Amino acid sequence: MNKRTKNFLMVIALLVITDSYAGVADGLDKIMNPQEPVDQKPKVKPKPTHPTQTKSNTAHKSAEQSYLEAKPYYEQNDYNKALPLLRASAEQGYANAQSRLGYMYNKGIGVAQDDNQAVMWYRKAAEQGNASAQSNLGFM
Repeated sequence: MNKRTKNFLMVIALLVITDSYAGVADGLDKIMNPQEPVDQKPKVKPKPTHPTQTKSNTAHKSAEQSYLEAKPYYEQNDYNKALPLLRASAEQGYANAQSRLGYMYNKGIGVAQDDNQAVMWYRKAAEQGNASAQSNLGFM
C-alpha cells in the first residue's frame, strides 16, 4: 500500500470516528496533493502585555487563592470561614468556587437553602465548562 492510499484511509477512518464531514474536500486535497511543507513549529502562547490582561490574570490568581484557602475550612465543616472566601472567589469568576457555592445553596450547607441562588452559581460555573456544575444543574 502506498503512502497516498494510507493517508486516504486514515482520513476516512477519522471521518467515520468523528462523524464530521465539514471541510472534507479541503482536507483530502491537502493530504492527497501536498504542495507546501507543513509548519512543525510549536505554537507559543503570547505573554500578556496589555494592563487589563495582566490585571485579569492577577484577579484569577487571587480568586484561585481564595478558593484554595476556603477549601480546608469547607472540608472541616467550618462554613463561617469558608463562605466569605468562596463567595469572593466565585464573584471574581472562579468556576470551582461558583460550583461549590451553588452546591452549598442547593443543599443548604452553611447557608439557607435557595434554589435560585444555586441555579445562578451552577450556571455561571457551567458556562465555563465546569462538569460538576453542569451535572448538578441538570439535576435541578
